[in-house]
Amino acid sequence: MDGLKAFSRKFIQGADLHKVKDDLLIEMTAEGKDEAFKVLYQRHTDGLYRFLYRIVLEEEACKEVLQETWLKIYRSSDKFDGKASFKTWLYTIGKNTAFDRLKKKTDFLFDEPESVEEMSADEEDILESHSRRSKQAHAVPLPCSAVCQ
Repeated sequence: MDGLKAFSRKFIQGADLHKVKDDLLIEMTAEGKDEAFKVLYQRHTDGLYRFLYRIVLEEEACKEVLQETWLKIYRSSDKFDGKASFKTWLYTIGKNTAFDRLKKKTDFLFDEPESVEEMSADEEDILESHSRRSKQAHAVPLPCSAVCQ
């Protein structure tokens, strides 16, 4: 199997990387081929943006989570083991990054007050605002290519 991968890598060096499968592109990224990473980024950014937006519900926060996710993918490209598809791996890292951000953002709401009565008006506003935005989460935002520049 390794012989086939080596042959595939050699064969695609002169080929159009946009026709190469994700698994091979992430392996090439781990080997330092930034063009392969660029193709993965172009291929998956819009879908990942829409997925993350449904979690964080804010455009700026989504852009930050998206950037952090791609940075994690680039830095850990050598850890991709192929047990799941690249897309599954990417979206899992994105989801975990988004949840980490939400947890950091909302920790203060749940650490301090003992009850809802002890919440400040600002904290209640934040909870109400998040609840209102979560009801709108099914609206599909603009693709990242339209807003991330």
